[in-house]
Amino acid sequence: MGIENKVVSIGLLEKLFTKDKGRPGIGFLLVIGFCTFFFSTTILAQERRVVRVSREQVNRSVQKGLRYLTERLSRSGEISDDFPVATTALAGLAFLSTGSYSDNGLYSPQILKILRSILNKSKTGFNGIPGYISDKDSKMYGHAYSLLFLTQAHGTFPRRPELVAEIQIAIRKAIAIVEKAQTSLGGWGYEPLDTTDEGTLTAGNLQALQQAHLIGFKVKTETIERAKAYLEHSTQSDGSVNYSYNTPQSTYSLTAAKVVAMQSTGDYGTSEHTRKSLEYLKGIDSSADVLAGFAHYYYLHFNLAQVMWALGSEAWQQYAGMYQGELIKQQFADGSWPSQYGNSYATASSVLILQVSQEYLPMFQR
Repeated sequence: MGIENKVVSIGLLEKLFTKDKGRPGIGFLLVIGFCTFFFSTTILAQERRVVRVSREQVNRSVQKGLRYLTERLSRSGEISDDFPVATTALAGLAFLSTGSYSDNGLYSPQILKILRSILNKSKTGFNGIPGYISDKDSKMYGHAYSLLFLTQAHGTFPRRPELVAEIQIAIRKAIAIVEKAQTSLGGWGYEPLDTTDEGTLTAGNLQALQQAHLIGFKVKTETIERAKAYLEHSTQSDGSVNYSYNTPQSTYSLTAAKVVAMQSTGDYGTSEHTRKSLEYLKGIDSSADVLAGFAHYYYLHFNLAQVMWALGSEAWQQYAGMYQGELIKQQFADGSWPSQYGNSYATASSVLILQVSQEYLPMFQR
């Protein structure tokens, strides 16, 4: 909305909420007060966000975050915060994002502990389903993130052929779980046997499957195409993405997740619906969703950072200049970031957001 449109809108409100003799009524005063508060706080928040940082500052922040995650990591290789499996898998991705790809890597001990933990969970399964990597809180999020971690860890320890073989078995089992769990509409729900579906789970599972496919694992083409069709159907005319197939409640978080999933399939805006979603995301700077304090702030930026990096240097520089400094400012002295979903989750997500441009993870490579 341009400045002219804002002025016109306030003028119309004045006509609607005016007393006799042209004096403003209480309704108008309340509306003007709200608008003044909203626009001023939004502008101030945006000004605070423009904090440019050097790569050296980013590296220090990342190291502090990884130190916090190391302290939270148990001997068994799990972080027992909220959503333990999902958080542990994200932490594994965070450690991998530093480029510790060998037995001599700085964070290879942490990666190996997390890898063995997830492999053990694959062997035992969850809820009586062999190969299902999750817990009562993480649900299919835990499985999707675990599959994504395994695809990125594949090849990390090339001098341990027995470990590579275990990873391959776990990936094949995880793929089979996801393929079987796909609903009749092409999406995924919170549990493998759910008949209902949800947009973030659909985007996450599609990205995980596609990453498995890209490193040579067999994934059913039909599963991929049905998931893509689900996301296309869930995209509104303005490019925003619905909560689920039949729930017309869209958010920037869902839209960013959808675009990441489509980009993983090679669609960087070639399809009309993905192009519209990219256009929709251009308006995110004027949304409160993008600011610290939004419930899904870290999930939004985890996906938004991937979108912007994939679009090229110009898009990334604009995004990083606007949000990286703001993200680093929120980091606590102990290296963590705060979230209602657990500080370890927020910390792992933040490290990944800051590491996207380093391209150590295959999923981040352009």
